[in-house]
Amino acid sequence: METDKIIIIKNCTKRELKRVLRDWCALYESKSRAETVFDIAEISADAFIVKVDKRIDDGLFFFLVNYCAYPIGLHKVFEAEGYATIRTLQGKQAYVFNNKLDPEGDNVWIITQDNETHRFDFRGEYQKKEVKNEYKPLRIDQPPTKHERFVVEKRMTKADEEEKSNRRLEKRFRIFSTALLVGIPLAFLLNSYFSLFNGQGFIFACSAIILLWFTGDYKIFNDAKKIYLCVAISLICIVLGIIVYNNYVPVCENSLLAIAAAPLVSVPLMWLANRSVMNWAWVKRDVDFQSRLFPFLVMIASGVLAWHVFVPIMRWLGIV
Repeated sequence: METDKIIIIKNCTKRELKRVLRDWCALYESKSRAETVFDIAEISADAFIVKVDKRIDDGLFFFLVNYCAYPIGLHKVFEAEGYATIRTLQGKQAYVFNNKLDPEGDNVWIITQDNETHRFDFRGEYQKKEVKNEYKPLRIDQPPTKHERFVVEKRMTKADEEEKSNRRLEKRFRIFSTALLVGIPLAFLLNSYFSLFNGQGFIFACSAIILLWFTGDYKIFNDAKKIYLCVAISLICIVLGIIVYNNYVPVCENSLLAIAAAPLVSVPLMWLANRSVMNWAWVKRDVDFQSRLFPFLVMIASGVLAWHVFVPIMRWLGIV
């Protein structure tokens, strides 16, 4: 791994080192980064060299050097020193260490290659010190040839998981809604000219796809705008079902119309279920109910209500 940030840590086991790095990432990891990468190599029985992820900025690197020396929860102090190119100090090479004479243990001390001394505090501020210190270059008697890649993945909080889930939901909704709004009428028009497949089968396939989408992405019914689009897509299915009904001889009149109307009937069912049944299923971790049984229950309920309620209403209004 190419990097300009290195830490030497002593009086430490590899297990302790990995815990230190993992705990530090949990405290300081970037919200925009899914993982942090370290390369670890043993330079003696109780000393390691760590190549630090180059995406970690100067300030976080200083915090890491300090944390490696004084980790939280281990009740043990390690010897830790760092070497880096400090961009915030005009790109100078620097030696980074924890000054035992500093009464404030949270500060990190820096000696640049031109022997300037700075103190970096946890407010993120540099303080130049007029003291005589000499830059300490990195020297390792036997440089390691092999490094172990250690990747610390971001620990997802409930808020992070919810945000990630919502982003995926938004992406899927844009894809499915656009595909169905454009694809269903286009496919129907092409079939009208080329007679590629049976009209009744086409309506059945459209209805099934819409219902599976509604039940699979049930959280879309938390948003009013998404519900309106779901209604629009369902109405397209009904309109096409009526066209097929008027131009073809259906095997069973009510069944064709009920299949076409099922997606629209499912919208209020999903809206209600989303606020009661679905939340209960997930709280109880009844995944089988949500992912297997529930979609079929919605389809059956939608078909029955469409057959016995919606289709008679359509006939009474003279729509069919």
